[in-house]
This record gives sequence, structure tokens and C-alpha cells, in this order.
Amino acid sequence: MVKKLMILFFIMIICFVFLFGRIFYIKFINGDLFARRVLEQQTSYNKVLTEKRGDIYDRNGKVLATSVKAYDLILDPLLLSKSVEEKQNEALDALVEVYDLDRDEIKSYIDDPQERQYVPLIKELSYEDKTRFEEYKEEKEVIISGVWFDENYVRKYPYDFLASHVLGFTTNDNRGNWGIEQYYNDYLTGSQGREFGVIVDGMYMKTEYREPTNGYNVVSTIDLTIQYYTEKALENFFENYTALGATAIVMNPNTGEILALANYPNFDLNNPTDLSHLYSDSYVSGLSEEEKLNLLNSLWRNGAVSNTYEPGSTFKPITVAAALEEGIYTGDELFYCSGHKTFENVSVPVRCWEREGHGYQTLGEAIANSCNVVMMDIAEEMGREVFSNYQREFGFGSKTNVDILGEESAESLLYDVNDMKPIDLATNSFGQNFNVTPIQLITAFSGVVNGGDLIKPHIVKKIVNEQGDIIESFESEIVKKLISKDTSDKLKSYLHYTVEEGTGSNVYIDGYTIGGKTGTAEKLPRGSGKYIVSFIGFAPVEDPQVVALVAIDEPNINDANSLVAMEVFREIMSNILPYIDIYPSIIVDEDEEVEDAENGEESNSIEDRVDDVQDEGSLDNDEESSEDDIINLEE
Repeated sequence: MVKKLMILFFIMIICFVFLFGRIFYIKFINGDLFARRVLEQQTSYNKVLTEKRGDIYDRNGKVLATSVKAYDLILDPLLLSKSVEEKQNEALDALVEVYDLDRDEIKSYIDDPQERQYVPLIKELSYEDKTRFEEYKEEKEVIISGVWFDENYVRKYPYDFLASHVLGFTTNDNRGNWGIEQYYNDYLTGSQGREFGVIVDGMYMKTEYREPTNGYNVVSTIDLTIQYYTEKALENFFENYTALGATAIVMNPNTGEILALANYPNFDLNNPTDLSHLYSDSYVSGLSEEEKLNLLNSLWRNGAVSNTYEPGSTFKPITVAAALEEGIYTGDELFYCSGHKTFENVSVPVRCWEREGHGYQTLGEAIANSCNVVMMDIAEEMGREVFSNYQREFGFGSKTNVDILGEESAESLLYDVNDMKPIDLATNSFGQNFNVTPIQLITAFSGVVNGGDLIKPHIVKKIVNEQGDIIESFESEIVKKLISKDTSDKLKSYLHYTVEEGTGSNVYIDGYTIGGKTGTAEKLPRGSGKYIVSFIGFAPVEDPQVVALVAIDEPNINDANSLVAMEVFREIMSNILPYIDIYPSIIVDEDEEVEDAENGEESNSIEDRVDDVQDEGSLDNDEESSEDDIINLEE
């Protein structure tokens, strides 16, 4: 027994000697090398700290887009595969009990880790969901390894569909797509931070933090309430009718600030790839990836700045303004409309919508009656050089440079002055055979009614940091002087008369002075029966504070007319004028109003008004009615 104990003792002595020798070797002979290896293992991590994307506000400080903190649940299969079975089961129990995950699936990751250390199990958990896991660990009194949470931010839009074409959305990599999100992406995007270990003096490790820099906030010119009323009016239209699409823009004509911009159909900002509100699930599931992408791109496309169309009679105020400004007319002249006008080498006449002719008219009556013949006579008197010059001076054929993505210039869709024949000049005078974008038209029209200034439209007021300090502001910018105040005042009176007595009477709102112009343009090919109907107007006439454009593409009505566009315009204005503190300036005789209603002179139903117009003939077929009446570009 003593001999065995002595042998064991000497073995232990030898082991301790070897151990101390090894420690001496590691510590004093090769200590630096081993220290570095340990430090290298400790500092191998490099954690990204996500920045917060800036918010987008309306002009009154209401949040239109924001980023909220979210948490991704992460599994480290490699670490758990090296843990004892008890630790594996603790992690599995927690994940199954708290988040109802598939135990077998998670176990398969651990059993076959494939060197994976980062497997996202659930993305975008809320803070409440995250704390459930922490509470579970405290309740069970366990320390769970191989499971943790990554912090990031998720873009949220509080109003879902509202202002979708204004705002755009973000992709998974936190970059803006369409709208303000993309145009101002560099301002909205901050810079990532990092957490990592560094070796100091080659001997010890310390953790370093590089804090993320959050993006700047964008304050838009959009008024959330006006945007709501504008989109609601479009939505109400589509509840009663069908159409290929519709666009509405509301702007302050004196500053160029866009108060509302809407296209229909729109999309859910929180789920921009969802098509279920437009198509059935079976239809969507049958689409190829390319077909679905094309549908989405057309849905995301901002028609207010990207789509081009023939403006029709909404262009007539521009023609008249140019003639007055040039001094060709004073406004006191009489014109005669016979119902048509003929041109050399053209086989058919170009007709006015009033086939029998309007007879003698003043300039104001010609606009109010939307007379094509008078516009052709005015353009002929001006000549193609003057007309073409004013067409471009008002901004047609060039971008307005509005600060939103996807603007088209439509330059290629204007005639070169040297190529403009008499028939081209004639049809251009009343808004045919050339194209504009909605933003071009409302910008030019604003210049007609604001005293004569072409003002650059814009949709963002300022960029601010988290503390509210202004980084950059965007003031109103007068591009050029278009016409004199005297010319502008005349046009305002003509456009007011158009609403009071002419083709725009259906936008009349009791007590308010409103001016505007209807438009009906047949799409190519002529004779297809497909129209874009529109109305552009402003209020109050004496001091315009708001201008609005409504354009409806291929409305499903029996007779092409601008009535449906006028009804949408009227609904928008009825709601927003009191909201922006513009109140009736004309006292209305209530007894007279009641008497009119009893006599059936007024109908509040859009369906009734359309029926009335269709019974009597088109209220505003003021450009074209058939293939024989209009000379297109090919002819």
C-alpha cells in the first residue's frame, strides 16, 4: 500500500512539474503569441448598429412616414451544437414556448450547423415580443446561450394608402423607392454604427463603439387633411364609375407648394407589392414574375408627373393669355363661330363642339363656351412662331423640376415651329395634337391666375435634424414672368364667367367665387371612343389661394364630357376651402335656392347630373366628337 501511494505521489509531482513548466513556457517564453491568439478570438466579432431613417412630415408636423425599432430573433446553431444537451433543450424549450416555433426544425439546425452562426428565426419583432423572451428566462431562471436579438428599424406609414405616390416606400436595404423616399434618400439615410473589439498596445482588448448617425427629417408641403379630401373624392368617384385611372393635384398658385397629389389606383405603403385590393388572388397567382413586376411598376408610377396626355380645352386660357399679352387683342373684340373652320389641303373641316356654331362672341364668352373656332382664329392671327414661343414659355415641353421622382418633359410631343402646319397650329390652339403632364399644366395655369409668374412647383418645405434645426429650406422660386397682371386679371374674369355661365357651371359652390376650365380630349387613335376628361380651377377669383386639377382617364360613361371631373373638383373644393379658412364671400338667397330645388333646377346627385347631360348631349364635347371631325397627326 505504501509503495502504491509513493508511486501515485511521484506521478502527481511529475504532472504538476509538467503543468507548471507549461504555464511558465506560455507565460514567460511565448506569452505574447498566446495572448494575441486569445485576443484575436475575443475581437473577431463586428456588430452593425443600425441607424434610424429620418421621418417624413406633412406641413403641419403630422407624421407621414417613420421608422420604429424592431428586433430579429437570431439562432447560433454552431455554438449550440457544441453545448451540452441540457443547454440545447433549454434553448429549444424557450423558443417553442414563447414563439411557438417548430422544435424539430430548430433541432435540425443544431444537429447539422454547417458552420452557421447566424440564422434568423423571426424578423421584425416588437419590443413587447422581445420582452416576452426575457421574462421567460427570468421566470425559469435559466441562462440561454446561442439565441439573441438583433436591433434594427422598420419603416412604417401610419395612413397606409394615403399619399402613396407622394411618399414612395423603402426596400429591405433601407433605400427609398419612388416619391420623396427616393428623391430625398440621401437626406433621409444616416450612416451605420459598429460595435467591435480592438487590441490596445498589443496586450489587452477593449470594446469600441461607433454610434450610428440618424437621417434627417423631411417636412413636406403636403397638407394631410387636404390630401385626405382629395383622395376621398377620387375614391367616391370610383365607387360609382370605372376608369383606367385618375389624377388630382392641389397647389398654392402663389408659392408653388403642392398641398395634395393623388393618383388612383394607389397602393398600400406598408405592403407595396400587394395587389389584392385590385385583383383577385387567383388572377395574381396566375401571373408570371415579369407580369407581376410590370403591374407593380405601373401601380407605383406617379402619373401626376410621369403620364402625358392631350390637355384639351384646359389649354385654351394659355392661348388667350398669349394673344392678350402680345397685344394682338385687347379683350373688347367680337369673334364669330360658324361651327367649323376649313384648311387648305385638308379634306374635312375642323369643327367646334357646337355644330351649329356659337355665332358672335366676346373673348370671355369664347372661353366660357369653350369655342374651338375662336381659338383657331386667335392662333392663326398670332402665327406659329408666337404661339410656339408662348407654348414653351409656359413650360410645356420641359420639366418643371418638381422635387419628386419620374417627371417627364414631353418635349418630343411638341411640334417644332418649323414643322408646324396651319392645321397643327389650329388643333394645338385648343389643346389637341400635343401632350403635357398634369404637373406642367397646373404650373402653367397657376401662372395665368397668380398675376403672371411661372413658379417652380415643390413638394418639400425643409430638411431638419432630430433637434428641429433647419439643415436646408426650399423657398418659392419664380422662374420667369409670363404675362402682366392686367392680362392675368382678364383671364381670371373669363374663367370666373366660365363657371358662372359657361361649361364649368357644375363646379359652382354657393357663396364662393370660382374660376376654371373644362377639358375633353380624345385619345389616339381617333375614333376609339376613349377620352381623358378634366377640369382645372381656382378659388377665390379675387385672390387665388388654391388651384386644383382633376383628370380622369377613360371614364366609363356613355358620352364623353367633363362633368365627372367637375364633380370630383367640386367635392374637393367644398371640403378644403373652409378648412383653409376661405369662407363664402357672396350672400346666397336661401329662399331662391329652395325655389330652384323645388322646380328641379338643381340636382346634387352625380348620377342624375350625368344622366341629364347625356340626355341633352355633351356639356363639353368641345374638342372632338368623331374621327371625321378631328385631324390627327398622321393626317
